[in-house]
Amino acid sequence: MEERDVELPKGSRLEVRVMDAEDMGFKDRLIGSTIIDLEDRWHSTEWRRKNDIQNLAVESRPLYNPDFPGVNKGAIDMWVEMLETAKSAEIKPSDLRPPPETILESRFVIWGAKDVKKMREEYSNVMISTSLDCKEYSGQYDPYQQTDEHYNCKDVAIFNWRMVYPKIRPTRSCTVQIDCWHYELLGNEFIGTLN
Repeated sequence: MEERDVELPKGSRLEVRVMDAEDMGFKDRLIGSTIIDLEDRWHSTEWRRKNDIQNLAVESRPLYNPDFPGVNKGAIDMWVEMLETAKSAEIKPSDLRPPPETILESRFVIWGAKDVKKMREEYSNVMISTSLDCKEYSGQYDPYQQTDEHYNCKDVAIFNWRMVYPKIRPTRSCTVQIDCWHYELLGNEFIGTLN
């Protein structure tokens, strides 16, 4: 939270910048910024009503960088409360709490594969596998899952197969590796991968 004294209409534009802090003490780089028109909000009856009862919705504001025109550089979740100076001592700032944990389920549908490299002269026995790399996964299904095999594929393999990963708790890193295989009873041959 940051508090500032603002005099309207002079200080009607608030710019919020997100910077990349340099460890070595060099100049911090701008990731992106967003500009909020405070005067517009102050004169909005609906916004003032919600502000007075401290019921402002969290906004997800896009970040832009003038060095990359037209490119969205992320978003910042925030809200702005404005109080007349006389009332500011009476009203406490809104309570800042992290959002509740949400347990997620990820589902990947493998519809099909086409233009797969032919591992035998004119065909491949195509199989797709997925492998979840996530410490916060506690679902009942194996992190490694695979489709059925499609034999003698010359061009297209239609799977319509679902990989399901339930019970993923909030995490900073979660990746899925998708591999394509040539299936054989004596051992699979690797064709390609995607993360």
